[in-house]
Amino acid sequence: MFIHSDKRHGYKILRVKDDLGRETDFAELKNKVKECVDQGDTNVALAFTKESYFYTSSISGLVQCLGLVREKNGKLAIIQPNEGMLDTLRIVGLGKLIDIYFSEDEISSDNDTASRLSADPPLRSAFDGDEGKNA
Repeated sequence: MFIHSDKRHGYKILRVKDDLGRETDFAELKNKVKECVDQGDTNVALAFTKESYFYTSSISGLVQCLGLVREKNGKLAIIQPNEGMLDTLRIVGLGKLIDIYFSEDEISSDNDTASRLSADPPLRSAFDGDEGKNA
């Protein structure tokens, strides 16, 4: 897993350059988050590719990453998640615990512009917006 990192507005940003999939080993990312926290970077933001998707192993890895940063009173954020990721975060309840930024420009460790998915509207149905088209 190729991970590029930099620091911006008090967050260590980890950009995962490989698509997350069913077979992705999340251990490398978890180790990178642990390394950040151990070096004092307790606010960590993750950015994934547009084609990435959260499966059971990546959800488990996210929970472990969340635990690592919270143990040091830090924050975990995700930058520009795709629609599938947002839906998964809502379904499993992690959207209430992980900050969501829809652009890197929103990131700041001392403001409260991060979205909380618990306040978002209900999940969209595949049929939303199609009423009356086939009538």
